[in-house]
Amino acid sequence: MNLRIIQLMTLALWSMAVLALPCRAGSLDDYYLQQFGETAGAPLKAVSELSTEPLHPHCGMPLKRDLRRDWDKLEPATQTILAKQLAAPVLENEATLTWGHFVIHYATTGIDAPTPTLPYTVATWVQQVATTFESAYTAYQSTYGYRPPPVVPYHVYLRSLASLKIYGQTTSLAPVPSVGFPNAYSSYIEIDKDFTNAIYTKIPVLYTPLQSLQITSAHEFHHAVQFGYNYFFEKWYAEATSTWYEGELYPAVGQNYVYVHPGLSTVHVGWIWRWMPMPLPPAPATAAGSSTVT
Repeated sequence: MNLRIIQLMTLALWSMAVLALPCRAGSLDDYYLQQFGETAGAPLKAVSELSTEPLHPHCGMPLKRDLRRDWDKLEPATQTILAKQLAAPVLENEATLTWGHFVIHYATTGIDAPTPTLPYTVATWVQQVATTFESAYTAYQSTYGYRPPPVVPYHVYLRSLASLKIYGQTTSLAPVPSVGFPNAYSSYIEIDKDFTNAIYTKIPVLYTPLQSLQITSAHEFHHAVQFGYNYFFEKWYAEATSTWYEGELYPAVGQNYVYVHPGLSTVHVGWIWRWMPMPLPPAPATAAGSSTVT
């Protein structure tokens, strides 16, 4: 069997196992407040019997999607606190760059303002973000034949995400039904402002901010494509395929192989630990060919 097919099958099975792991007991309100850092307690950690490694940067989409799914189950006070998590970010002294099919939003002051490393300036880094996302757009539409997200231009926000240990996250916005796609949703993407924090560059070997941008754009924009087909996708499948396409669009980066557990070093299944290091929310109380992009 083709090695890449074996890898994808293994990744899918592993991600299903991760999603089946139990989480800490507690109400949905407590769970989401803690996950989004709105309580005094530390964020919940992934439950794993196989890995004792520290939590690596990951994708924030699954948690945001769960929050929208469970929104009507939350107390009004919790909804008030967490409403900002499902709304497009408001950046300090925001500026934008429109390029191709994208609008890149970035802060010019404050914690979210990009501070890229040389040779980039803020202007050239923002341009690099736009160019890299445009490359992902072209690859998914022209090379792989996916339909684009239902709302274009697509909005990408640069934010300081290192403290959350998140590379990026794609958040659904509103239903945009069309013929053949009754459950299509619009969405927006947030990525780290510059990928200069050590959690991105030394995990455990050196990766450049550009490489982190490349694989994050490939991963998160694939989620945007998924939302444009059917909001009700399975999380494990969405994460498995989006992580898979990182390697398809940027095989030379190989960052996803860093996450292979030592006990599984002969099988490439470590990717999922990066993108899904979180427990499931608690159950309700009443419930009894490789293409390189430059």
